[in-house]
Amino acid sequence: MNVLIIDDDPMMRFLVEYALRTTTDWHVRSVEHCGGADADKPATPPDLIVVNVLMPGVRCPSVLSELERCEMSRNVPVVFLTEEGDHDCHRLLEEAGAAGWITKPFHPATLAQQLAKVLALGPSIPS
Repeated sequence: MNVLIIDDDPMMRFLVEYALRTTTDWHVRSVEHCGGADADKPATPPDLIVVNVLMPGVRCPSVLSELERCEMSRNVPVVFLTEEGDHDCHRLLEEAGAAGWITKPFHPATLAQQLAKVLALGPSIPS
């Protein structure tokens, strides 16, 4: 699986990349902002995009339409990292068509399983 991480915080990008690379055989790439999602296109487009919802200029539902405009990320499931208890954002994400969300803080050792559960991938995740 090819995963694209979009987060303005370098430490969060590192944490998510590290969590996925050490617990799966997924190919993980990260960018600082949504505009970077189409920059330096990899040969293989992402199968999943993980976006931090708390970034400057990012509004819950609008980031989905921005990603939809990028050829590389069109029709790719998007999972958001959100703050616990942000029910308004969760409702907006659901209405906008997000694949789902994972609340922070998350445990790095179980992030891949959480993503798989959100995407209903089940057995394709290594234990």
